[in-house]
Amino acid sequence: LKSFRSELDSMDDETFMEHLVGLAKNKLENFDSLEEETGSHWSEITEGRYDFEAYRKEVLMMRTVSKKQLIDVYDEWLHPFCENGKPKKRRKMVLHIIGSGDGPASLGRPAIEDEKAVGDQIDHLLHQFHASVKKESWGRIAFGRGNAV
Repeated sequence: LKSFRSELDSMDDETFMEHLVGLAKNKLENFDSLEEETGSHWSEITEGRYDFEAYRKEVLMMRTVSKKQLIDVYDEWLHPFCENGKPKKRRKMVLHIIGSGDGPASLGRPAIEDEKAVGDQIDHLLHQFHASVKKESWGRIAFGRGNAV
């Protein structure tokens, strides 16, 4: 990520625009098959977004993005190092997705008694897991409330 920041910084405006145009063309490509188009529309429906023109809207928004804006957002949200003591907003979150079916894949799913206390129960389960692995992080994640690294 650090080297990508310097690559962004050294990129001339023409190259930046070429990348933007390429991304826009990619987003506006026609579907290759009816199956691909149907899958895209069903994704919108099942995820409850119902925005069948999302790619087109993204491209319209991309027309307003400048290189400086992209670098500023990169520095604030993605760049892993703090500069001048200013903390970054970069965070990581790890999710464990458990199916809602009743089949064998759902065995061992924790029972949530009080929907209002879901966050506390998740924290408790994470701490149990963390204790069971003796606070190992495998070099990628660290467990702790709000302090993911």
